Amino acid sequence: MSTFLKNSSVMVVASMSSQLLGLALTPIITRLFTPEQYGLYATFLSLLAVRMPVVALRYNAAIIYAKDTAEAKSLYAVALIATVLCSVLVLAGMFVYSYGFDAIRVEYYFLPVVLFFAGVALANQSLLMYFNKFSGVAAPENPVIWMMMSKSEMICA
Repeated sequence: MSTFLKNSSVMVVASMSSQLLGLALTPIITRLFTPEQYGLYATFLSLLAVRMPVVALRYNAAIIYAKDTAEAKSLYAVALIATVLCSVLVLAGMFVYSYGFDAIRVEYYFLPVVLFFAGVALANQSLLMYFNKFSGVAAPENPVIWMMMSKSEMICA
């Protein structure tokens, strides 16, 4: 089997299994939580889905196209710095909004934290893809981040 087919099949199986897991758990989640709690969850995921593509200012996508390892590592560092800055900016924006306009639910203050970890995960995935470690992309060390990313990808689609 060619390397391309092997790497592609690893990515397809991992993506499909995470999507199917989210779909299979949806009836259980809707039975466990009240409509208000589930609405809060859906709103949180939609806010995350809108902000997640730009959390690393798309430097994570540039890592894959780096010409050499030094450039890839530099872009990785820039992506991590951009992730920190964007997360802090979102948090500051939330504080300004809650101070000047209206109160924000306490649960939404987790958004910058989740954005930070999602940005780090995106940068890590891009670096793994640069080094052709597709099995590391398909089975990350933190499955919670992977599930959140998969769920937000379903919302974006």
